[in-house]
Amino acid sequence: MISDDRSSRPQKEMMNSLLKNRYGVMFLNIWFIFMMTACHGGGDGTESPQEPAFELNVEVAGTGKGLVRSADGLIYCAEDCSEIYGGENRVLLSAYEDEGSQFIGWSGDCAGKADCALVVDGVTKVRAEFQDVQLEDTLTSGLLESHLHRLSLIAAQHSGHRRVGSAGYDASAAYVKTVLDAANSVKTVLNEDRLMIYDQDVAVKYFEVLSDPLLEVVSPYAEPLIPDVDFRPLIFSGGGDVTGPLVFIDPVIPPGAQPNTSDDGCSAADFENIDAAGKIVAIQRGRCTFQMKAENAQTAGAAGLLIFNEGQADRSSVFTGDLTSASDVSIPVFAIGYDTAERLFRLAKEVEIILHMAVSVINEPGTAKNVFAETPGGDPEQIIMIGAELGSRAQGPGINDNGSGTAAVLELANQITRKGFSFRNKIRFAWWADNDLLAGSRKHAEMLTYEEAQQIALYLNADTVASVNYVIGVYDGDVSDTFGNVYSIADDPGELPSGTGEIEESFRSYFFSLGVYPESMPMLGDSAYYPLMFLDIPFGGLFTGTDGRKTYEQYAIFGGTPDAPYDPCHLNPCDDINNFNADALLINSRALAFVLVEYADRDMVFPSGIARSSGYEAGAGNVGYSQTFRKRVFDF
Repeated sequence: MISDDRSSRPQKEMMNSLLKNRYGVMFLNIWFIFMMTACHGGGDGTESPQEPAFELNVEVAGTGKGLVRSADGLIYCAEDCSEIYGGENRVLLSAYEDEGSQFIGWSGDCAGKADCALVVDGVTKVRAEFQDVQLEDTLTSGLLESHLHRLSLIAAQHSGHRRVGSAGYDASAAYVKTVLDAANSVKTVLNEDRLMIYDQDVAVKYFEVLSDPLLEVVSPYAEPLIPDVDFRPLIFSGGGDVTGPLVFIDPVIPPGAQPNTSDDGCSAADFENIDAAGKIVAIQRGRCTFQMKAENAQTAGAAGLLIFNEGQADRSSVFTGDLTSASDVSIPVFAIGYDTAERLFRLAKEVEIILHMAVSVINEPGTAKNVFAETPGGDPEQIIMIGAELGSRAQGPGINDNGSGTAAVLELANQITRKGFSFRNKIRFAWWADNDLLAGSRKHAEMLTYEEAQQIALYLNADTVASVNYVIGVYDGDVSDTFGNVYSIADDPGELPSGTGEIEESFRSYFFSLGVYPESMPMLGDSAYYPLMFLDIPFGGLFTGTDGRKTYEQYAIFGGTPDAPYDPCHLNPCDDINNFNADALLINSRALAFVLVEYADRDMVFPSGIARSSGYEAGAGNVGYSQTFRKRVFDF
């Protein structure tokens, strides 16, 4: 075999050149001595000691998938691997979860779940275990409740509430963004995509009582009444300082057997034979809205208005209520308890009563923000939307209504991002700046173009999902169980967007798998799904009850306390960190996760297809709601 030495010719030519001059020879001698010393030790003939080398073995184990990486970049493995290190090398290992997997922890020469810092000074073995996990399994009580504690703290730092349009609401929105930003900052080697976070300005009305309100009997005797015990200003009440005679309209005293028996003050005709000008009018709670009663009283010339509770067992004490945020009522409007009103009513038959009422309020336009986040991947033509009202009412922190829904949606977004879940369809998360007129969700619906509305495959709603005396409630999307309910927005499934009944069945199937049999909840049009419904967007959701009382049949299924309110603190200052049920919060959050994944991974969300153009005028294109549908949404 003939050797081809062409590759060595340049080296030979260089050596010959060096040997031809004395400086070259000197260089070669020095180089030879250096190489001998480096290879065989110092000049005394002894060899330099060899640095010990040790092996680091990394095992990637478990039913799930993940990656282990070292800070120095030498370890980078999704399967078992090893690396040789010099003596006493310090190594930092990090574990990264793949989609649908959860890092369980280290074993061997590392322990726990935090990054593994170790010294490789011998044979070192580390095991990283990953486990398959479903999205609902990533939700824990501790994670969900951490959001409730932060919302409670925000309320405590902002006058005890998180009312839309207030600094407390703004802080709540900032907290949601902080959690989402933190999730985005978690670097996963396997998935670098991040949520897109954005917001939308919403015009709202801000209301605040500036000082303790006053209500007192001046004549025929002096009697001060106690705020929040005997009376309470309605939200969006006008301000003022009024003294005048008390006059009743046509109350039902004693009250009827059922709530909403009284229609006192519901018609302008009720005031035709009453001289209300300059007086303080008392009207019984009943069939029509507080707004309607207040407008009628103000039109009749009343200087102030007291709306007293109707008098049944659940309607006797002072209550919390509000006028609409679009109200132009300028007179002070207070709620009082039935017993106080009945006593004054009987006294007024004998003698003229003079009252003094005063309240100073801020009642002015403001701005709040809807907060949104979208997954980076997924089909943008089939958006799965899930949302919750973010704020509270001015009466309290709103931990159940609706901190519970906020926490559920927030932790879903958090886990999807941190765990690197990806789905066939895009997911849009929403935290609404909703008030009594659903300002935030309505604004979003109004601003959607025809094409954008068509892209939303469905909407899932999380509104009050952790009542202390809860029932597990699912919106009755096929109207099979709530037909004939006088407050329901639909008596027939044909009146609802196609697919709404199927979403109900998806929730039911999850609860049935747990041995839980949910209640069917009537859809009252009082939550964020309602404006979207008018764009023919199918919807579903969960609800655990507020003002009603738990029946004995419900008690037999869900436990708790029979014949007691589902949420005794609804719209009250006590809707605080002690006013939620952890079991209800967890099971409902996991149900939302289950249904979210079901539709987010469907090739065709609703195989039959849904034509959703009826909410738009012909040729309207990108102008959003037609005028007809705007009126339908705005006038509820």
